[in-house]
Amino acid sequence: LRNDIKKLSEQSTASVLFTRRFSIIKKDSSNLNKCLKVRAASIHKQLDSLSNDAKQSVAEFGEDAVVSRVKRAQYDFMFKQYQMAMFKINTVLINKQESSKKFIQ
Repeated sequence: LRNDIKKLSEQSTASVLFTRRFSIIKKDSSNLNKCLKVRAASIHKQLDSLSNDAKQSVAEFGEDAVVSRVKRAQYDFMFKQYQMAMFKINTVLINKQESSKKFIQ
Protein backbone atom coordinates (compact mmCIF):
# COMPACT_ATOMS: atom_id res chain seq x y z
CA LEU A 1 0.00 0.00 0.00
CA ARG A 2 2.82 2.37 0.86
CA ASN A 3 4.53 1.71 -2.48
CA ASP A 4 1.35 2.54 -4.36
CA ILE A 5 0.94 5.73 -2.34
CA LYS A 6 4.50 6.72 -3.21
CA LYS A 7 3.85 5.97 -6.89
CA LEU A 8 0.70 8.09 -6.83
CA SER A 9 2.62 10.94 -5.23
CA GLU A 10 5.34 10.75 -7.87
CA GLN A 11 2.77 10.69 -10.67
CA SER A 12 0.96 13.70 -9.31
CA THR A 13 4.17 15.76 -9.24
CA ALA A 14 5.22 14.46 -12.65
CA SER A 15 1.89 15.47 -14.19
CA VAL A 16 2.75 19.13 -13.76
CA LEU A 17 6.27 18.70 -15.10
CA PHE A 18 5.34 16.81 -18.26
CA THR A 19 2.29 18.45 -19.75
CA ARG A 20 2.32 16.31 -22.88
CA ARG A 21 1.79 13.15 -20.92
CA PHE A 22 -0.83 14.68 -18.65
CA SER A 23 -3.76 12.63 -19.97
CA ILE A 24 -1.79 9.38 -19.76
CA ILE A 25 -0.67 10.08 -16.21
CA LYS A 26 -4.20 11.14 -15.29
CA LYS A 27 -5.62 7.80 -16.47
CA ASP A 28 -2.91 5.87 -14.67
CA SER A 29 -3.47 7.88 -11.48
CA SER A 30 -7.19 7.24 -11.68
CA ASN A 31 -6.61 3.49 -11.94
CA LEU A 32 -4.15 3.66 -9.07
CA ASN A 33 -6.70 5.57 -6.95
CA LYS A 34 -9.28 2.86 -7.52
CA CYS A 35 -6.78 0.16 -6.63
CA LEU A 36 -5.77 1.99 -3.45
CA LYS A 37 -9.40 2.37 -2.37
CA VAL A 38 -10.06 -1.35 -2.87
CA ARG A 39 -6.91 -2.35 -1.00
CA ALA A 40 -7.62 0.11 1.82
CA ALA A 41 -11.14 -1.30 2.21
CA SER A 42 -9.74 -4.83 2.31
CA ILE A 43 -7.17 -3.88 4.94
CA HIS A 44 -9.88 -2.15 6.98
CA LYS A 45 -11.98 -5.35 6.97
CA GLN A 46 -8.96 -7.35 8.10
CA LEU A 47 -8.32 -4.85 10.89
CA ASP A 48 -11.93 -5.20 12.02
CA SER A 49 -11.47 -8.97 12.10
CA LEU A 50 -8.26 -8.59 14.10
CA SER A 51 -10.02 -6.25 16.54
CA ASN A 52 -12.86 -8.71 17.03
CA ASP A 53 -10.35 -11.51 17.59
CA ALA A 54 -8.55 -9.40 20.22
CA LYS A 55 -11.86 -8.63 21.98
CA GLN A 56 -12.81 -12.30 21.93
CA SER A 57 -9.43 -13.19 23.39
CA VAL A 58 -9.92 -10.69 26.22
CA ALA A 59 -13.35 -12.15 26.96
CA GLU A 60 -12.00 -15.70 26.91
CA PHE A 61 -8.64 -15.32 28.68
CA GLY A 62 -8.87 -11.96 30.44
CA GLU A 63 -7.09 -8.65 29.86
CA ASP A 64 -3.84 -9.66 31.53
CA ALA A 65 -3.31 -12.86 29.55
CA VAL A 66 -0.32 -12.88 27.23
CA VAL A 67 -2.43 -13.90 24.25
CA SER A 68 -4.80 -10.98 24.79
CA ARG A 69 -2.01 -8.44 25.18
CA VAL A 70 -0.18 -9.67 22.07
CA LYS A 71 -3.31 -9.58 19.93
CA ARG A 72 -4.19 -6.11 21.19
CA ALA A 73 -0.64 -4.86 20.56
CA GLN A 74 -0.72 -6.30 17.03
CA TYR A 75 -4.03 -4.60 16.34
CA ASP A 76 -2.85 -1.27 17.76
CA PHE A 77 0.32 -1.31 15.67
CA MET A 78 -1.45 -2.32 12.46
CA PHE A 79 -4.20 0.24 12.99
CA LYS A 80 -1.65 3.02 13.53
CA GLN A 81 0.14 2.03 10.31
CA TYR A 82 -3.20 2.02 8.49
CA GLN A 83 -4.03 5.49 9.81
CA MET A 84 -0.65 6.84 8.69
CA ALA A 85 -1.14 5.35 5.21
CA MET A 86 -4.63 6.88 4.93
CA PHE A 87 -3.28 10.25 6.03
CA LYS A 88 -0.56 10.00 3.38
CA ILE A 89 -3.14 9.11 0.69
CA ASN A 90 -5.26 12.11 1.65
CA THR A 91 -2.23 14.40 1.58
CA VAL A 92 -1.20 13.12 -1.86
CA LEU A 93 -4.71 13.53 -3.24
CA ILE A 94 -5.01 17.08 -1.91
CA ASN A 95 -1.63 17.99 -3.40
CA LYS A 96 -2.68 16.40 -6.69
CA GLN A 97 -5.86 18.46 -6.77
CA GLU A 98 -3.95 21.65 -6.08
CA SER A 99 -1.37 20.95 -8.78
CA SER A 100 -4.14 20.10 -11.25
CA LYS A 101 -5.90 23.37 -10.48
CA LYS A 102 -2.69 25.28 -11.09
CA PHE A 103 -2.09 23.36 -14.33
CA ILE A 104 -5.58 24.14 -15.62
CA GLN A 105 -5.31 27.83 -14.79
